[in-house]
Amino acid sequence: MILPEEWPRCRPWIEAALEHCGGTHAIEDIEAGVARALAGEPGGLYFLPGERCAMVLEHVRMPRKAVLNIFLAGGDLDELLGLADGLVTEAARRLGCDAISLNGRLGWKRVLASAGWDAMGVTLGKRVVHELRQEQRKHQGRLYGDDRPSGDEPDAGEHPAGAGHRG
Repeated sequence: MILPEEWPRCRPWIEAALEHCGGTHAIEDIEAGVARALAGEPGGLYFLPGERCAMVLEHVRMPRKAVLNIFLAGGDLDELLGLADGLVTEAARRLGCDAISLNGRLGWKRVLASAGWDAMGVTLGKRVVHELRQEQRKHQGRLYGDDRPSGDEPDAGEHPAGAGHRG
């Protein structure tokens, strides 16, 4: 897998942002997505490094609109805001996007308001545990010697999907 030269330096910022994703992705998933984008494959994730921060972006195409989503962001807040206002906005224009989006912790709303960002909706989540997930947990427990219950109780610090990531 080929990753950008700056990836090792910026990886800790992306890993820190992943801690707020509710377990939707692991760092290896992000690395694979970035490698797909570099290879020109569909569904890739775009890595945008700064000097003291980094972002991971995704180009989301819908039937009537396209959005450049800031999927993960970490590091220096002032530099992140500068990237969002500059390079991310320019990339969105070049890709023909109608908007830039970010799902994250509520603090982003306050921070981004002065830069012209408005709430476009609210993301809510409800945890659903299905049979396949329970079987995966049971199997993982056997593989790793984990004797924790394999039911639907959340892990410590786990957030429901969509509630509090990217930031």
